[in-house]
Amino acid sequence: MDHQIDLVVMQSTPFCNIACKYCYLPDRSSTQKMSLTTLRNVFSRVFESGWVRDRFTVVWHAGEPMTLGPAYYDAAFSLIESLRPRDIAIQHSFQTNGTLINQEWCDFIRRTGLKIGVSIDGPQPIHDKFRVLRDGKGSFQRTMQGINLLRQNGIDFSVIAVLTKCSLLAPDQLYDFFAGHNIERLSFNVEEIEGVNRTSSITPDDAYDLYWNFLNYFWERLLAERKRISQREFEEAFACIVRPDASSMLNSQTTPFRMLNVDVRGNFSTFSPEFLGQSDPRYGNFCFGNLNNVTLESALSNPIYLKLNEDIQRGVDKCRAECQYFSVCGGGAPVNKLNENGSLATSETLFCRLTKMVPIDLALALLENDVNLRADDQRENADAPGMMRAPDPAQLAGSEA
Repeated sequence: MDHQIDLVVMQSTPFCNIACKYCYLPDRSSTQKMSLTTLRNVFSRVFESGWVRDRFTVVWHAGEPMTLGPAYYDAAFSLIESLRPRDIAIQHSFQTNGTLINQEWCDFIRRTGLKIGVSIDGPQPIHDKFRVLRDGKGSFQRTMQGINLLRQNGIDFSVIAVLTKCSLLAPDQLYDFFAGHNIERLSFNVEEIEGVNRTSSITPDDAYDLYWNFLNYFWERLLAERKRISQREFEEAFACIVRPDASSMLNSQTTPFRMLNVDVRGNFSTFSPEFLGQSDPRYGNFCFGNLNNVTLESALSNPIYLKLNEDIQRGVDKCRAECQYFSVCGGGAPVNKLNENGSLATSETLFCRLTKMVPIDLALALLENDVNLRADDQRENADAPGMMRAPDPAQLAGSEA
């Protein structure tokens, strides 16, 4: 197989300064940080492998990256740059809770071109219910201060909101919040059972209907009000339907080494990044070695990798045979199969139903409704004012997914 790394998920530290109630990370109280020696070894191995092409992205995540301060990343980015082949471009990205953003960070972001994703779950009562500081107080005010400072410095950012049951029951409040704060790029992650988070506020019995009703309300308002919000689930679902040839079925969580995951000590893995920090009798700690002393290529003969890949591909084959959504999914998320079903060699999960099935089903329903509305318009020879419209296929084909 010809391997190609598109994304490197780096854990510069497992430590997080807040204590989200749905967090899956097991070691978020550890203040360990990745040494520059380990960092050098990691990227030396990456570039020596020949598995990176023209460009790739480095996401600093799985812990709060900003707890280490700009000086750490000044040194880290400079070190990586000194190793980078001239024909390869790197984009660095942070996913942050936003509570530590200050002017020094803003200066660093502007100087380095770092991309920023901020996690905020909506208005304060909803956000503060789960995203709390270590003293138990809500983190909303500090996150909003960080967002406001980004805006004052002209820094573009995206937002990820984790949806819990209280979120799904308040689509109007979430829409008003994100639209009212002019959030232009918004993604939803539905609360999951994974890692050390063994419970969820969303039960399998009501999850599908709750999420359908939430997205339906949110998308209808997006369409009716023509807000300039690029909503990930909306864009991806309609793109899969109206331009399937342009929609890639490549699943980086089931394709070996499309995604490289490295923990704070230099241990490495691939497939779902959430595997790092977990353990299982069949797969150990999901690591294939340590990049301080082995090459990436050594993983290809590692027994843990071979077993993990075999079972993941069995699950992909099962999805291919059983699931009508396979063409827009490519085999699901292995970590969710393991945590929900107890086995990688399985197919449908609640995560699948929510992240793929609901958005696709809803997009199809909206498009069908729109066709019917257009037919009615033609018969009546007039448009009803304020009528909802699903995206026109020709228009969507010219937009970014």
